[in-house]
Amino acid sequence: MKRTIRKMRYIIMAVVYICLFSTTALAAEYSKEAERYGPLELFTEVCEGFFETHRGTYRALDKDGNDVTDKFLEEYQMAYENGQYSIIAEGFDNELSTITWAEDIEKTRNTRDLTISDSVKQIFYIRETVTFGVQKESFELKVAVGGDYEYLNSTGIIIGHDQGSFTTVSYSAASYCSCNVSNVTTNGKLSSNKKSVCFSATFNVTFSFKKLGVETDKKVLGPYTKSVTGFSH
Repeated sequence: MKRTIRKMRYIIMAVVYICLFSTTALAAEYSKEAERYGPLELFTEVCEGFFETHRGTYRALDKDGNDVTDKFLEEYQMAYENGQYSIIAEGFDNELSTITWAEDIEKTRNTRDLTISDSVKQIFYIRETVTFGVQKESFELKVAVGGDYEYLNSTGIIIGHDQGSFTTVSYSAASYCSCNVSNVTTNGKLSSNKKSVCFSATFNVTFSFKKLGVETDKKVLGPYTKSVTGFSH
């Protein structure tokens, strides 16, 4: 009987050791991969645009949607020049909701036409860091919100518009995570003077964490709402 109990103890200890070793090895694997990603690919791309060609093009918005571009530039310009992207990323997580900029759209207009067809599109960069158990992971998402409208050349009165468009441009996350956009709704709302139209999109993001290819946890984030306004002449 005592011999049986002793054997069971050895077996239990062996199982516990194997589990601890596997967990440590898996955590080390994730840690190494996280180090490879660091601030993710989209982040460095957006930083280059924001810190080098920002004037009148890129805007940084805080959690309440206020424009804090100048403040963020002043605070993190030195970190950018020194290549300290992790410091900027932490600042983004704590202070910002998005960095946004207009996408150039080639337009051909004839000023003699009775009506003018126009369009607008805005890019939004979103970054979120969430915790799965004890593991912190980030995803980065770039989306586009826009719409088409038409106005009278003589008065600038908008006479027609669509309900807006939404596109997932690109996203970045560690290979053992996945990021999916869902529940997308768009809307186009004409202003009271009929000389501008606001296109908006609302959506959720499902961020999933996987172990050995199997989803073990997920977070549904949002809803996010992003908008852009188109004007007549």
